[in-house]
Amino acid sequence: MRALLFIASCLLMSVGASALAQAPSAQLSSTAVTTDELVRAARDLASENEQVRQNAWTLLMALEEDSLPAIAARVQTLQSHRPALTETIPTLASFRRALGSRRADDDVDMANGIPSVLRERRDANVLSMAESVLLLRTLERIGTIDAQKLLTTILSWDGDAWQQESRRIYSRMGARLLPLLINPPGNPNKVIRRWIPAAARDFHLDNPSRAVQQTDARLVSEILVAYGNIRRMDAMRVIASFLGNERVQIREAARTAIAKYGRNAIWVLRQAYENMSGHDADLNWSTERTMREVLALNDQVRLAEARTDFEAGTRAQQAGRLSEAVRHFDVVLLRAPAIAERGQMASAYAAFAVERLAARDLPAAAHNYRRAIWLAPTDPQAARWRAALTFVTAESQLAQGVADVYAYRETLAADATNEGAAHVVAQLTGEAAAKTRLYNKIAAAVAALALLVLAIHLHRRGARKPRAPCNDHDVTSPGETPAPV
Repeated sequence: MRALLFIASCLLMSVGASALAQAPSAQLSSTAVTTDELVRAARDLASENEQVRQNAWTLLMALEEDSLPAIAARVQTLQSHRPALTETIPTLASFRRALGSRRADDDVDMANGIPSVLRERRDANVLSMAESVLLLRTLERIGTIDAQKLLTTILSWDGDAWQQESRRIYSRMGARLLPLLINPPGNPNKVIRRWIPAAARDFHLDNPSRAVQQTDARLVSEILVAYGNIRRMDAMRVIASFLGNERVQIREAARTAIAKYGRNAIWVLRQAYENMSGHDADLNWSTERTMREVLALNDQVRLAEARTDFEAGTRAQQAGRLSEAVRHFDVVLLRAPAIAERGQMASAYAAFAVERLAARDLPAAAHNYRRAIWLAPTDPQAARWRAALTFVTAESQLAQGVADVYAYRETLAADATNEGAAHVVAQLTGEAAAKTRLYNKIAAAVAALALLVLAIHLHRRGARKPRAPCNDHDVTSPGETPAPV
């Protein structure tokens, strides 16, 4: 019986595991952490359990941009409860010494020394400084202007305790600090005041034409907007030169920035119009009208170039050169993402996705299916593209050892002609059925064996049953009458 119960429990566990594997995974709608969750993480740093402390350390180091409101609230709380100045420098030094450092200017990440220190000490001073260091690392990684403002707030605490850390962070972040330093908040803290002259020297903060020479489109956009916000006059021509930039993010940032100058931009806009059209702008045009005319000219030039690539891509697609077609269309979308012909490019991306899927290049297949759906979400074939994207995603998970049967079935529900999904579902469900049949056979065999053992056991007990004792005098021969007593 024990064997039967064991087999039954194994079968139940297998069924449960199979059901969990086939269930759709839950999707988190947001990675934002609340203020209460940050408070709990801070308390967990003081836990007696080392794993709990490690989890809190990891959480505080890995917060995302959507958690900035909670971080800001936590920074405000920490600011109002600072350790004594006599404790701050020794505590930071203890984090470094845990990593073998003996000098304040050693290039070590003291955040990595915090777990070792917390094994020995978890008083209020250590916990406050540890949390401050971990939030610094999160804010540095997020890197937005709002994150940088919070970062400099922390670095301005505790006298000069954070001076060495401030230098290291400035060195690591480099030109990413330019938007903040070009347009610092009112009444900037001492860290920002210290960084501004350094950035003027190292990253040409006072020379707009050189400051914008960055490779990151987001950084260039933020620099342009920062100059526009302070209406720096020698930056106006630089900003105007980006009005027709082929990258949408930079182009929109330049248009936002130039609008900040108001009527002061009229002369630069008239010059831009003359350079592009070959004749003078109408002097009766307002600043807003002149800007609209300049932007229209920029769009005409950009769209003309985009249409040249669109035609080249179309010819390549018709000739079956899908890779070449997609390269041309990528240029079109870079220069003019809202071009009227965008829907016509979707089929090329979908066909190229099929080609990449056949070559088992799953990342490229997924990328091209996504682009096709983005370009033409209402196309008659869009449902099949979405189903194919679900299939590619499931294939990627399967390559990592995760068999998502639900995703394959979802693919078939949207597109019954997807042979790849049908094959995988048949294979996976066939294996599951085979396993079930095997479990049933094992269970039946064990049950039969158990019954056999039980039968043998009962037979042997019956064979060994003792007979009643008898007396020779009580035995009579057949036909004899027992003697009277």
